[in-house]
Amino acid sequence: MHTRRLHLVSALALGSVLALATRASALDSFCIVKITDMDKKVEHKIVSAEDFKTLEAEIKTEASLFPKAEELAKKEWKADEGNKSIPFPGRLGPRKIDVVARETVREKADKKLEALTASEDRRQVEPKKGGKMTDAEKKQADAKAEKEKDLQKAYDAVKTKIAELVTKAQEAKAKADEAAKPKSAEAAP
Repeated sequence: MHTRRLHLVSALALGSVLALATRASALDSFCIVKITDMDKKVEHKIVSAEDFKTLEAEIKTEASLFPKAEELAKKEWKADEGNKSIPFPGRLGPRKIDVVARETVREKADKKLEALTASEDRRQVEPKKGGKMTDAEKKQADAKAEKEKDLQKAYDAVKTKIAELVTKAQEAKAKADEAAKPKSAEAAP
């Protein structure tokens, strides 16, 4: 009977140690993340597990505010005399974050990120054309540059509106927390 208890206690202790080790390794892990910006540009980077949680919460908040921010930016866009004839670019979307891989050793994470970045670079290389551009190609290039400029302008407007909405939400939360403090102090004599 005594040995059974001893084995049970040993098993429980071992389980606790394993749980702590697992929790510690999760805290020491690195995430290779893919962040897709509002204008669909992709960035890969390495963040700690703790930083990932913070970044994920930030992006989740921005995503919830994106529709309102886009609506406000569209109204501002239409009110601007310079944009009357230009439609608001519709290619914008909320930021997204995805975990590509997790590593416990920073060097391994660096190597994976390097390989990932190299493969992305190979996919994005455009073939170079020899010779001069025709008039039609010049017009296409100019139109594309103008669209990119409009997209950047819309991106900046939506990003500004999201920042304003986040600030308002944080201020409202701070007010609510402040209002709740005196009530808590009164309730607890």
